[in-house]
Amino acid sequence: MNNEWLNAYVLHRRPYRETSYIVDFFTLEEGRVSAVAKGVKNSKSDKKSL
Repeated sequence: MNNEWLNAYVLHRRPYRETSYIVDFFTLEEGRVSAVAKGVKNSKSDKKSL
């Protein structure tokens, strides 16, 4: 797993299980990248803006 900050555009997000999304990003450095954003659909989440 690579932990680095990159500027990215969100291309698409789709529901995954009850409280998460699979998000497709586009970055200049890596191209298209997919990631799981866990817990973002939870009403008490501080990550709700995604």
